[in-house]
Amino acid sequence: MPGKKTPWRILIIDDSVDDRTDMRQMLMAGSDRRFTFVEAERGDIGVRLVLEARDQPFDCVLLDFLLPDIDAPDVLNAICEGAELPPCPVVIVTGADQNVGSGLLHAGAQDFLGKSWLTPASLTRAVENAVERFAMLTERKQSEEALRISEERYRALIAATATVVWRTNTSGEVIFASNIWNDITGQNDEQRAGWGWLQAIHPEDRAHTVQLWQLSLETLTPHKNEFRVRTREGEYRWFSVYGVPVFSTDGSAREWVGANTDIHDHKQAEDKLRVSEIRYRRLFEAAKDGVLLLAPETRKITDANPFMTTLLGYTHSQLVGKELFEIGLLKDELASQEMFEKLKSNLQVRYEDLPLESRDGKRQEVEVVANLYDENGHAVIQCNIRDITERRRVEEALHASEGLFRVLAESVPQFIWISNTQGVLEYVNPQWTEYTGLSFAQTVARQEVYHPDDVSNMYEVWEKALQKSIPYSVEVRIRSAQDGSFRWFLVRGIPQYNLAGAVIRWFGVTTDIEDQKQAQARSAERNTLLQRAVAESHHRIKNNLQVLSALVELQMPLQGDTVPVSELRRISQHIRTLASLHDLLTLDSKTGVDLDTVSLKAALEKLAPILQATSGERKILIQADEMVITLKQGGSFTLLVNELVSNALKHGKGDVHVTLTRLPEHTAQLEVCDDGPGFPPDFDPQKSANTGIELIENMGRWDLRGEILYQNRPNGGACVIITFPLEEQAP
Repeated sequence: MPGKKTPWRILIIDDSVDDRTDMRQMLMAGSDRRFTFVEAERGDIGVRLVLEARDQPFDCVLLDFLLPDIDAPDVLNAICEGAELPPCPVVIVTGADQNVGSGLLHAGAQDFLGKSWLTPASLTRAVENAVERFAMLTERKQSEEALRISEERYRALIAATATVVWRTNTSGEVIFASNIWNDITGQNDEQRAGWGWLQAIHPEDRAHTVQLWQLSLETLTPHKNEFRVRTREGEYRWFSVYGVPVFSTDGSAREWVGANTDIHDHKQAEDKLRVSEIRYRRLFEAAKDGVLLLAPETRKITDANPFMTTLLGYTHSQLVGKELFEIGLLKDELASQEMFEKLKSNLQVRYEDLPLESRDGKRQEVEVVANLYDENGHAVIQCNIRDITERRRVEEALHASEGLFRVLAESVPQFIWISNTQGVLEYVNPQWTEYTGLSFAQTVARQEVYHPDDVSNMYEVWEKALQKSIPYSVEVRIRSAQDGSFRWFLVRGIPQYNLAGAVIRWFGVTTDIEDQKQAQARSAERNTLLQRAVAESHHRIKNNLQVLSALVELQMPLQGDTVPVSELRRISQHIRTLASLHDLLTLDSKTGVDLDTVSLKAALEKLAPILQATSGERKILIQADEMVITLKQGGSFTLLVNELVSNALKHGKGDVHVTLTRLPEHTAQLEVCDDGPGFPPDFDPQKSANTGIELIENMGRWDLRGEILYQNRPNGGACVIITFPLEEQAP
């Protein structure tokens, strides 16, 4: 049997794709062992695969009883090729009755299971038991064959006088030995004479051999011993020795005669058989099923493994000598007799569900499989008893869960569906049939009720989800059977995984979203009308702002000193700044962006050309992170930037650097720096009579709720740093 880390190679011979898939998934769910699978859908293909893999046989074959070309008995007969056992373990998966199963066991199968009661646990246990039983039977057959060959060789040696015949004097010194000794050991007559033969005996056997030989010489009793003899090739072989004294007429010993016989092959066969029996005993005692051995002629228990004593609460000695009905496994003696009669004719009896009561009164459900074997010419009955109480509880819970699922699936308005791993539908709730008019069979046959424009995309999304084992959703129109109209539905599907992480089925929900779609269409129509209104408003507002700006420009040469020209220019600049922000908001409204917020980065990019137009040859360099603020803050922010840049152009030198950085905890930092003389040492913004500084203070501290820092740069120039919070927007 392969090591625990070595994957088992399993051949599944079954003409049903679904059954092959189920068996693969059950084995992977029922065991942490790794598997590799080979599949055949016909019996002749399975036979060819088994026979081609003689050098590296499959670890187990799962064979369907009924196949399109040949059935399981013919497959077994073909792969056995006249032998008692096939090349590898075979478990029959069938829906036939027990009488068929007994014939399969005679034909070489190790076990058979009904498809109707297959579970991950039962299938995994059947495969593991079949592998262990096959290994045990194979090893025993090999040991028996080796023992048979050894005995045949032994008889042939005797018949051909291939035994070493020898004579010694009464002191035990060899005076004659047949030439076979010389041929075996390579010693010559001089080397073997006297006690020289002892040099050919294995060093570990010499002391014991001398001790027994001297004892026989002293007591004149027959001499028996076994020792290892070194051959001329340097190998050691086991020999048995038997010698007897030859007496004179006066009763005294005259000499000894004896023979040494090669028993090496026989010895090795016995060792292998003993090891096989030890392994069987270990399996017997370590099994997690109850195991009973019974004598067919008396129907009484002859042995029980430790798990059986734990299951029933009896000691080993209390079980031995009792019949099955006496330990509560069968209801009475008549039932026991009927079971043994079935065993004699079928060689196997299986009880799927028997109530068993332990010694302390605990009731449990058990599964019983009894087999009648021939062991070295003696009939033996082995009963395997498996506690299935927990399995029954799980099956009942599963049945209740499935019932609850159907109640829920048939009470909701959505279409509920289940498919296998290939996407073939296994269940739809009645709501689907009521809406589409299609039966389950018609739906499985993919009779189309979907809108032609949606079919290609729907199947493309579905196939991608199947290939990658990922959830999916897709919108599709489905035709109603009542009036032939199409309604929009949202189809969602998610895969279900087993414990091994493999997908075993798909669950899906199809929800009517027609009302939602119509509401979205009405909303889109209203948005289109609103955008047209906004565009018209934008055009009028922009024209008004341009008129205001032109009027201010016209007043500059007329006002003289009544209103400073610089203030009029400031007002004009502010109007253009607000106009740029209005342009940005209008652009956002056309693209469907939220009109309650404005992007600061976009606002700076929109403002840059206006500022650059008033800067002459000096450059205004802007670097900004992406962030949004409320529309109210956006107006203050653009006016603030305009004022800061205007002051830097007026009082500073060189290029003006505008940097907007997003900081942690929903805050932002605006820096406007130049290369001019910087702020005077006694500069105090609170005492400054400058209108621009007042505007910066008001918008920075009050409108943006920020903190303002006025500082000079180390290498010259002024820098105004404003840190302000970003209001969190509702999702």
